[in-house]
Amino acid sequence: MLRPFALLYALAALGTDADPVLTPGQIADKVAAAVVSIRADTPAGESAGFGFIVDPLGTVVTSLHVVEGATAIRVKLASGLIYDHVRIRAQETRTDLALLQLDGFGLPTVSLGDSDALRAGDAVVALSHPAGGEGRVAPGTVRRLRRTAAGLRMIEKDARADRGSSGGPLMTMDGRVVGVVSAKLRGHRRSRLAIPINEARRLMSSAAAHPQ
Repeated sequence: MLRPFALLYALAALGTDADPVLTPGQIADKVAAAVVSIRADTPAGESAGFGFIVDPLGTVVTSLHVVEGATAIRVKLASGLIYDHVRIRAQETRTDLALLQLDGFGLPTVSLGDSDALRAGDAVVALSHPAGGEGRVAPGTVRRLRRTAAGLRMIEKDARADRGSSGGPLMTMDGRVVGVVSAKLRGHRRSRLAIPINEARRLMSSAAAHPQ
């Protein structure tokens, strides 16, 4: 008998050639170069989390609470390259999202999906990085799409985010990012929620239209 996740991936393999279905390991390999670790010096002490690069010049999407109020931010790529001159390009308290800017060129990037197309039961994969430990791949499914009391649309998944994993990507089985993992959404400590990537798209569009 197939285990639950194996069955999900077997069924997903019936997809079209235009949208190839990958294994969780293949997805991790596909995006690993564009996933970054973040450490920030804040008034409350050092904060740690993750993010992902969305353009070759170094725009990074992450969770705002990882870098909020930071006096210094360091971003480390999977290659080992470290950027220590990092600025917050845009931020939004309502969605707990932030855009960081690296002084980069030709950097690896993730592919973005459409979070509005997600449905309950869809298979997803999160790159989960426990603080101080090795990164791991966390496969699961979308339990439901819900709204917070403030009206923000959220993705609820069936795998709890690990401590220190905020800002990492939530991906569909074709390796596209559809959400931003949050291990500490405001009012939802170590939650099972992710912020839809379309919210990050909107923030990126706003930042491009109103550069600081």
